[in-house]
Amino acid sequence: MKVFRPDPRAVAEYVANFGRDAFYESRELRKNCCHIRKVEPLERALEGKEAWITASAASRPSRAPI
Repeated sequence: MKVFRPDPRAVAEYVANFGRDAFYESRELRKNCCHIRKVEPLERALEGKEAWITASAASRPSRAPI
């Protein structure tokens, strides 16, 4: 299994500019934080892949109907 982590420099820059808990302050800052910590690592993980499969545990309640 290969683990993909956020770029430590991008996280440090975000925290230095906006603060550790800035994602509580606005939607834009929350989106920026998610992009750095989730979206960008996922993009790297999926690079060159043709498909992506994900699943949800049957016992976990769904947020929205599919």
